[in-house]
Amino acid sequence: MIGKSMNTKKTEVPTVEKLVCSGCVGEEFLKGTIRKDGEVGVCSFCGKRRKAVSIEVLADEFEGAFERHYYRTSDEPDGYEYMLLKDPESNYDFDRHGDPVLDIIQEIGEVSETVAGDILEVLGERHGNYEADKMGEETDFASDSYYSLRKTNIAERHSEWRDVQVSVQTESRYFNFTAERFLDDVFLELGEDGTRDGGKAIVEAGPDTPLAVLFRARVFQNEASLEAALKRPDRELASPPFRSAKAGRMNAHGISLFYGATDRSVAISEVRPPVGSRTMTGEFRIQRRLKLLDLEALRSLEVNGSYFDPRYLSSLQRARFLGFLSREMAKPVMPDDEQFSYLPTQVIADYLANSRFKLDGIIYPSVQGKEGMRNIVLFHESARVKEFAISPGTEISARATYEPDEDVSYWVFVAGEAAAKTKDADSRVLGAPINLHEEDYRDLTLELVPESVQVHHVDGITFDCKVFEVHRHISTKPRVRKFERRSKSGNDL
Repeated sequence: MIGKSMNTKKTEVPTVEKLVCSGCVGEEFLKGTIRKDGEVGVCSFCGKRRKAVSIEVLADEFEGAFERHYYRTSDEPDGYEYMLLKDPESNYDFDRHGDPVLDIIQEIGEVSETVAGDILEVLGERHGNYEADKMGEETDFASDSYYSLRKTNIAERHSEWRDVQVSVQTESRYFNFTAERFLDDVFLELGEDGTRDGGKAIVEAGPDTPLAVLFRARVFQNEASLEAALKRPDRELASPPFRSAKAGRMNAHGISLFYGATDRSVAISEVRPPVGSRTMTGEFRIQRRLKLLDLEALRSLEVNGSYFDPRYLSSLQRARFLGFLSREMAKPVMPDDEQFSYLPTQVIADYLANSRFKLDGIIYPSVQGKEGMRNIVLFHESARVKEFAISPGTEISARATYEPDEDVSYWVFVAGEAAAKTKDADSRVLGAPINLHEEDYRDLTLELVPESVQVHHVDGITFDCKVFEVHRHISTKPRVRKFERRSKSGNDL
């Protein structure tokens, strides 16, 4: 009615919730989440009726992925970059680090630009700040923000590892549940671990494999002890009996392991012979298939997963820490530090030797030899060496003969009918048995090739060193100013 006021009530139009279906998301983990937790509905983007979730729920998944794996980069140069910009002789041009947030959403979710734009709009509203906008400051998920991948943080793993080190060094060495729990977690998926180049963390050695022989060395300080050892190199180059087994990188005192190398020269380097000493080396054939943990492979583990899976970050942290642990186990240790520095690696080796993976040993890079050469330690159960076939009554002698031109020949004389025959497979291990009351029932693993035994005279040692200059700065001593005490009245005291 004209001229009559109308009291009309404003009607609120409900906001239509946008839905995203599994077909509009290409990332497999995210797609699976939608299929598992979503409800059937009409997708707001493709119009098809499928399992779907709201755009807000999907934004939650992206927010979690960004929080775990990305950080927003600065839109301003840092101190060093600013210095380069101000340098008139520099042609540096600041380029913001990272990638546009919209591109990252599209890439990691495998979604269209339209879907990514709506996700970004939701996240931008959540993290928007009126005061920041007023000041022209960028906030998280601003449309023009840039993000980069975070470096996987393993500070917590490092802290736990330090606790383990302190525990085995100062608290409990033999029944250490702190170390056991930690190693259970770190090595949980060892059997499935693979490398980025298609390799495996657990490799095979032995017949019909690339690693079929090992080399071992021993140092002698005089000719008499060397000649005695040449009579039975199978005994002298084998893993020592338990009474003679000194603590090493992977074993405690009294635990006999076999330390070998993939190359004869590396075996010599590892025993650190002094100038003037004699070193005996030999080649051992591996008699059966062995399973070895390759420490070097732990430095390049492949971790497959999804940024949207909360467990993926833990897998990345574990892989990075295993790389660190690999370097820790193989790094050089000074002789004065061996007693305590070797304790953590001894605990790890003992854990792996008795683990469900049934490992026979560890293969790791040599720190003494040439690059690419490696050491192998065989655990006690896999360190048994087959003895030479020496029939009763056989006499063995050895001596060195010196020629006028200072050449030396070493001779071993074996007098007996069956001296060269191979003994049957149940021959005992050389040296002492496991204990004083039991036979050694371990499987035979290694056999020394008699013709491979060599003696090396150590006439000199070369070092690969980095040289660093020492700079000396001399300045005059600054004069110390003497302050006179004054009374409250201002007079000198």
